[in-house]
Amino acid sequence: MRMRKGQTRQSDFHLNIVPIVDCLTILITFMLASGVYLSIGLLQVGVAAPGESVNPTQLSDSTSIDVHMKFDRSLVIKTNPKKSESVSIPPEARNWNLNKLQQTLQSVEQQLNKVGQVTLVAHKEISYEHIIEAMNVIKKVFPKNQVQLGGF
Repeated sequence: MRMRKGQTRQSDFHLNIVPIVDCLTILITFMLASGVYLSIGLLQVGVAAPGESVNPTQLSDSTSIDVHMKFDRSLVIKTNPKKSESVSIPPEARNWNLNKLQQTLQSVEQQLNKVGQVTLVAHKEISYEHIIEAMNVIKKVFPKNQVQLGGF
């Protein structure tokens, strides 16, 4: 059948978007529910010395140090990547041995040429005030270095 001039073709086309809306609703619900289970792997806190900034090019050839705070109140210091050494500090009278941590970090600083960044990795059950106490000890030994907080 041919169409004459001036006539338009009418179509009875309906787009059913209900399945698409259903899929999007389920997807959004799933994403909102699974977001609770995500955790922060590393949180960079800007606590460099006042008035000074950390140059990222200086960090590339330097050694990083990880200080692990375990749930049993022991501390483990790991140096990366040049020397894969770790030093374990047992708890003192069921408390953190922060004096020994400071002494050990000072000896590690003397052994290494350049220390770029220090990462404090804490168990998720450790209270915030203990983490801050350990960060203060680290900042006493490395006042010009960048300190990161990780392990949540």
